[in-house]
Amino acid sequence: MRRGLALIALVVLACDDRGGGHVERGPERASAQAAARLDPSHYRAEIEAVEAVLYARSPVQPDDGERTSYAVESLLASISKREGALPAGHPALGLREFGAHQLAAGAAGGPASDRSPAQSEWEVVRDRAFARASWFSTSSVEYVESQAAQPRRLDRTSVARLTQMLERLRALADVGERECDVLGTPVPAAAGSTARPVASGDEVARWQEFQRSWLERVDAAARELPSAEPAAPRDFALAIERTGAALRELRDAPAGVGRAPTPVPGQWQPRFAAARSEIAKAREYLARLP
Repeated sequence: MRRGLALIALVVLACDDRGGGHVERGPERASAQAAARLDPSHYRAEIEAVEAVLYARSPVQPDDGERTSYAVESLLASISKREGALPAGHPALGLREFGAHQLAAGAAGGPASDRSPAQSEWEVVRDRAFARASWFSTSSVEYVESQAAQPRRLDRTSVARLTQMLERLRALADVGERECDVLGTPVPAAAGSTARPVASGDEVARWQEFQRSWLERVDAAARELPSAEPAAPRDFALAIERTGAALRELRDAPAGVGRAPTPVPGQWQPRFAAARSEIAKAREYLARLP
C-alpha cells in the first residue's frame, strides 16, 4: 500500500506545473530530466539533515514535521546560493512542496507512529531532484516491518540489574525515612503555640549535612540504572522510566520549602510514599516480562 502511494506520487510529480499544460513524454523528456538533476555531493550535509529526521529510529515526535520543513528550507537555500534561480519546472522545485507538506502534516498532528509515508514521498522528490548517490538513505519500511516480525530482544543481565536496583531503592527509602524521623522537625518555641516552627542553627546544620549525604547515596544508586536498548520490550523500558521517577522522588525527599533542608513530616513522608509507589509500578512491569 505504501509503495503504491509512492508510485502515485511519482506519477503526480512527473507532471509539469499544475496548469493543465501538455506533458512531454518519451526518451527525450526522460533524458532532459536526468540532465537537470543536481549533483548531490554539493548538498550532502543538508540532505543528510533531512534524512536524519525522516529515517530516525526513535518514535515519531510532535515537531518532526517542523524539523523536516526547516531542513528542507536549508537545503533549498544552499541550492539557490550555488545554482541561482532554478527554471520553472526544474525537479528540485518539488522540494519546496514536500517541505510545506511536512510542515502542514505536523501542524495537523501528523502520523501517530509511522514515518513511512513521508519517507516514500521524500524518495520520489529526492530522486527526481538529485543524481543517485550511494550514501542516500533508503526507505526503512522493510527494516521496520522485519523488526516488528521478530521477537523483542530481552537483556536478562539488565533485567537482573534493575531488579536488584529496585530492592536497593526500597531499602534506601525505608532507611531515609527513619533518618528523617530521627532528625525530627522544628517545634514552636512556646508550648501550645501555633506559630510556624523556626529551626535553630544546630537543627539546620544537621539537616544540611543529612541532605548532602542523602544526595550522595541516591546519586550513587542512580548510576546503576541500566539503559533500555532500542529493541528492548516496552515493559522493560517502562520499568526503567518508573525507576527514574522513584529516584527523583527520593532525591527531593529531604527538601523543605524553597528546597531548604528543613522539612516537616508532611513534606518528606509523601515523597517517600511516592517513591515506594513508583518502585512497585516498576516491579509490576518487570513481572510482565516473559
